[in-house]
Amino acid sequence: MNFIIVNTVYQLFNVINMRLNNIITQNSVLILTDHTPMLHSYIPNLKSSKLFSEVKYIINLSWNKKFSLYSLEEQTDVFDHPEISLSKITGWDNIKFNRCKKLYISNLDVMVRLVSNINCDFELIRYEDGTLNYVGDIKLQDEAKNYIQKFKVIHERIREEYLYTPELIQYNSSYIYRIIPTINKNNLDYKSIFNFIFNYKAIDIPSVIFLEHNFHEDGWKNNEFEYIYITLEIAKNTPVAVKPHPRSKVSRIKLYGLSDKTIPVQWEYPFELILLNNDMKDKFLITMHSTAALSNKIIFNEDTNIILLHKGILWEHTYVFETNLENYLRDYINKYNNENIYTPLDIDEYANLLKQLIDKENFSDTNI
Repeated sequence: MNFIIVNTVYQLFNVINMRLNNIITQNSVLILTDHTPMLHSYIPNLKSSKLFSEVKYIINLSWNKKFSLYSLEEQTDVFDHPEISLSKITGWDNIKFNRCKKLYISNLDVMVRLVSNINCDFELIRYEDGTLNYVGDIKLQDEAKNYIQKFKVIHERIREEYLYTPELIQYNSSYIYRIIPTINKNNLDYKSIFNFIFNYKAIDIPSVIFLEHNFHEDGWKNNEFEYIYITLEIAKNTPVAVKPHPRSKVSRIKLYGLSDKTIPVQWEYPFELILLNNDMKDKFLITMHSTAALSNKIIFNEDTNIILLHKGILWEHTYVFETNLENYLRDYINKYNNENIYTPLDIDEYANLLKQLIDKENFSDTNI
């Protein structure tokens, strides 16, 4: 039996795609976690879809975070007794993991690393989670840190990884790469399944969408919000939506009293679902380097207008995968040869670019 751990809506979207393409079989246990609050709401429709034999839910986010506070001696004790440690995770007692033959994972968090230490014969397979898969050499990062050996065992167990564009990987790996098929927007059967599971309702899409990252809540401080603020100032007569990251717990737009300057966002879906159901060729997506902005081409093979801000983002501390990220986005642009991708070098160049694009496109409320 297959087991699949899903922490984000994007992961869930990709797992459904893999299931529809029979990469993952129906004889699978889908395990959703509390890493993304809205995941729990999809359980009833996932069960009704019968795409998976079982759908489970576990609460492990706070447990993962707690582990980082342990001493090396305490961490060693946790990994010396993986079954006992896993039993302390809410919901794990319903998993019956001894049936597992293949485990599909995306994030290499503490819980998954514990599972990799269980004395059980199963294949460990990684799957697409966006930009980090392509730029984040987690094995190299682990080797540079003072982690206990059992924390790093997972790298020896992963054999395969499923990605949309493995040719864009920016680091050396021993994985065998498999390709996740793209999705044809005209495939109504696929579309109906996605829309049912995520309970999609047609929505108006504004001309400009700023896709936020979640770095500020993960402790990586940068000046992304300056770009959001200046976007709302320059585009004050243009319909603009600021879409929070799915894992965000605080709306910075509300916090700083800017709600009246944006189109209200009530999109309880992965952004890929919005792309699947809408023509985006005349829209503008603005982001540091969000996977969602790149997905229209990667997953659906359709162009859209993108402003990538990564070159002008200022970090309080150097982003750990900054060089790989730069190279990945360069290769993405070269691969797809999309002339409608803009990469301003700083916030002044961005402001001038946005003014020019708004004047050129003549956005108005009719573009919603």
